[in-house]
Amino acid sequence: MIIKRVDLEKFSRFAYLQAKFFCQDQLSEKPKINRLKEVLKEMGIKHNELAKQMGVSPNTITRMYNNVPQPHLEFLREMAIELNVEVCELIVPI
Repeated sequence: MIIKRVDLEKFSRFAYLQAKFFCQDQLSEKPKINRLKEVLKEMGIKHNELAKQMGVSPNTITRMYNNVPQPHLEFLREMAIELNVEVCELIVPI
């Protein structure tokens, strides 16, 4: 079977649009990596209180709470010490 060049171009465009749509859909849903929100809720601690205890702005904790930037390992360790939990409890298991 011979594929015409026009057909191949249409297929390529279709594949490109599908990939673009799929990637946008995947990017719109940010991966959830930390469990800070759940841990604070379980412990009955507000993110503002944790921020004050750690000496950082509430905005810093809020952003991590919403999984926008992920905390560095050192910061995760500091949070775990402050909350008296294991670091692994602050991370979503794979």
